[in-house]
Amino acid sequence: MTDVYRAILVATITVIDDGKVLLVKRKQTGFMDGYYATPGGHVDADETIREAAVRELKEETGLIVKEQDLKLFHILQDENIAPKNYISFRFLVKKWRGIPRLCEPEKSEDVGFFDINNPPKLSPYVKLDLQVINNRGVTFSRAEKGEFFKEV
Repeated sequence: MTDVYRAILVATITVIDDGKVLLVKRKQTGFMDGYYATPGGHVDADETIREAAVRELKEETGLIVKEQDLKLFHILQDENIAPKNYISFRFLVKKWRGIPRLCEPEKSEDVGFFDINNPPKLSPYVKLDLQVINNRGVTFSRAEKGEFFKEV
């Protein structure tokens, strides 16, 4: 009998405003520290993927968004950290309330909107998101072990 594929669910939000993308610089998390990423994190057992995306955006940046304003644009099957595997649901949002602020200083050191065509040091996940964000429908990608870490 074949083993069942097990994965941790992740939700991220890409916030776009007038040619700029909202990014958070990671620190002291043990993963992609020093890189800029979009807000996001693990889906808790008692919430939907959309609820997790809304919660993570608020926890990390203070921004408030409605679930109905989330547009799924990318699903990433990530096996970079095998044996832990992740399925990441990546949402686009263009409508929100609030001003971004650094809400988790123990996990991040900068937050703000950056020029989408000239961003700071991006995580490879966000680079991929920005490559596929304008595709029609939902893009599915798979990152195999070591794929994103060749340049690091």
